Amino acid sequence: MPLAVQGKVFAARRMIAWCANPLALLLAGPLADRVFGPRYGQGEGVALMLLLFGSLGALWGLSGYLLPRVREAERLLPDAKEDQAPAP
Repeated sequence: MPLAVQGKVFAARRMIAWCANPLALLLAGPLADRVFGPRYGQGEGVALMLLLFGSLGALWGLSGYLLPRVREAERLLPDAKEDQAPAP
């Protein structure tokens, strides 16, 4: 990827990732009230939801460590050179 567009690409990726936060907040209430609460009890349903989704997040992060291509990305990918950037 050319150095001139790296900042734009990283900003776009961060914006897409941050869009998940409001979506999670919008979905957490209805899931707790309508799915987990009635099936498992008022407090137990929310606790199960937090345990389930927290575990999924931990497994997702651990999977990045267990995959050698992700774990060793710094070693596998070459560093960008200053002469690769286009002249302003």
